[in-house]
Amino acid sequence: MKTIVRLTTCLLFIAVSLMSGAQTEEFYQSKIQKFKSLNNAGVGLIIGSVPVSILGIVLMTNADKRFDSEEDDLEGGIGDFFDYSGQTIIGFILVDLACTALIGGTTMVIIGGIKMKKYRAELEHLKLGTYITPKHAGFTLTYRF
Repeated sequence: MKTIVRLTTCLLFIAVSLMSGAQTEEFYQSKIQKFKSLNNAGVGLIIGSVPVSILGIVLMTNADKRFDSEEDDLEGGIGDFFDYSGQTIIGFILVDLACTALIGGTTMVIIGGIKMKKYRAELEHLKLGTYITPKHAGFTLTYRF
């Protein structure tokens, strides 16, 4: 009876270790894929921000600036100001959006790269397996530094 219980317990441990090893590997692979897509989205944002910023700068430089000096707003004679056209405002908004996309994309690339490296290292360093010989049976857990 004791041998049946021991054999059943050993088989149960082997089955659990094999399933947990597969789940651990699947978990790390899914994390690597998730952070790889985050990294790729960040690269896309960085690349996309360049033409948007160039378009915004071109719109701002080619806009008509109307100089208005009809009345003084403040008491020091500082009434001369530029009245910006809609093209300048759109250019400013595009440059602002491009800067935001550049900062966000850079952050995504940094986080994605660090996390991918971390989970790849964990996947390579953690090994779980079974050890079955005629005299001994068990499972092994190996972690390399």
